[in-house]
Amino acid sequence: MGGQDDQVFDGGSFVLNPGGELVLQLPQFEESIATCVFRKSAEGWLANTGKKSRILDSMESDYFAMVIGLRDYCRKAGFEQVVLGLSGGVDSALVATIAADALGPEAVRAVMLPSEYTSENSLEDALELAKNLKCRYDYLSIEESRLAISNTLSDLFEGTQPDLTEENIQSRLRALLLMAVSNKFGNMLISTSNKSESAVGYSTLYGDMSGGFAPLKDVWKTDVVGLCIWRNKNKPQSSKYPTVSYT
Repeated sequence: MGGQDDQVFDGGSFVLNPGGELVLQLPQFEESIATCVFRKSAEGWLANTGKKSRILDSMESDYFAMVIGLRDYCRKAGFEQVVLGLSGGVDSALVATIAADALGPEAVRAVMLPSEYTSENSLEDALELAKNLKCRYDYLSIEESRLAISNTLSDLFEGTQPDLTEENIQSRLRALLLMAVSNKFGNMLISTSNKSESAVGYSTLYGDMSGGFAPLKDVWKTDVVGLCIWRNKNKPQSSKYPTVSYT
């Protein structure tokens, strides 16, 4: 049981008797030891019935896998803390919560990197989430830096219209600043991109895809929403988040 790079082993070992009868089921995503006693019968060797732990549903299983995967990756790579960009959106909210469950809120550093285009709702949502998680929250505006880059490129871009290029500059500038925080303080940068974005190219190379680990790398956007709904109502048994579940 545990995470090894991009793989997560869920444990959940079990014993079946002939005919497929389940007689022993260990818990998933939890280290456990059980003794299995076999007896000789006229039909051959049979296992005695033991404890049967509950099998997690797909939503629970996915969330546990992301928490264990991030926790073990950080532990084996030698990182005690992580940093991420908090946008006020659902993806970064879920990643921040996974990190708080995996490592504890004191090990999570969330950085809001707004530009002049960032809505007030995004600012409010990001701050509220950080307060709920009780993790560190930093506010770092990219407006001045973005203007400096635009001025640097103004002669080269003269006669062209603003397009995806300018949008990607914002994402890559955020990644540059997050990596600076990571390098300076030793926090591993974690990405907030999901599988749907990667599949259709709706993410920025060297921008929001940057990071040492991406908890949502194998999670579709539709599942992101479902996981948020599940986590708002439940608290994983392995969570290092110290307070009661959300209501």
